[in-house]
Amino acid sequence: AFGAIGLILIILTNWMSYTIILPQYSTALLVMPVFGRTMAIMSTCFSSYAPGGGGLGKRFVEMTQLHHFIIYLVLLLAYATLILGLPGLLTAVITLLPALLLMKNLQSKIGGMTGDTIGMTIELNQTFFLVIFSVVLINFPVYFKIF
Repeated sequence: AFGAIGLILIILTNWMSYTIILPQYSTALLVMPVFGRTMAIMSTCFSSYAPGGGGLGKRFVEMTQLHHFIIYLVLLLAYATLILGLPGLLTAVITLLPALLLMKNLQSKIGGMTGDTIGMTIELNQTFFLVIFSVVLINFPVYFKIF
């Protein structure tokens, strides 16, 4: 029941973010999935595999190295700036904080990452990106029209 409620809330949050973003910044939909996957790489890089399992996510967690995350982060920031300009760069940097908090929360609750938590990390971080991008656009519209 909680999973269904969570899924409905994610869908509604994404929809509300779409209504704010799509009129001017439809290209944000190109950056959103890249951000989610980059944060999944961050989570697998700085976490261990949760004890008691041996699923498909274990391979991702074991193989991801620091240089993978650095390369993807630099490419993400460049891509967000190229596609969305300064609002995209600002959003990508601000959204790193909720991604870090989610990763630390998963480590403390279940002791690491699994394949399911990697998928959840992708979806939640995409939603974080959309919500924060919406907040940035609403609160600073005049400033970003200069750029």
